[in-house]
Amino acid sequence: MTDRAALAYLAASGATMISIVEHDGVAEVHAGNKSRPTRTSEFSEVGPHAHVFWLPAEHAIAVSRQARHEAGAAPDVETMTAALREATAERGVALMPHDVAVERAGAAAARVGAFVNPAACRRSIVISSRSGGGDTWRGLYVV
Repeated sequence: MTDRAALAYLAASGATMISIVEHDGVAEVHAGNKSRPTRTSEFSEVGPHAHVFWLPAEHAIAVSRQARHEAGAAPDVETMTAALREATAERGVALMPHDVAVERAGAAAARVGAFVNPAACRRSIVISSRSGGGDTWRGLYVV
């Protein structure tokens, strides 16, 4: 399964990414991504020292705020990562590393793709129309 399918599956399942990026020795945490990457190779563009995780989207903002607060002023990557893990643990939220999330989502997308394989689900579409006696109806039926 492609990275694109895995990332689409993650987005469709309600997950969002949270990244820790280092700038001049100081780590920053960012929740979500406005321009969602479509390949895992695009994550390298986030920064040379980026760590990407996935978690349920409804918790992303609160978790990132709590992690920033717990990490304190000018934290390094290890401190910010520990604060992020602590914030998710306190809230009972699952935090998954990017590579694990993409691997699992890719496998799940492949299973879903096999289940709804269009070639295996060929059906005929019948368009029916009838009019008469003042009674008019049209129907589209899948047989």
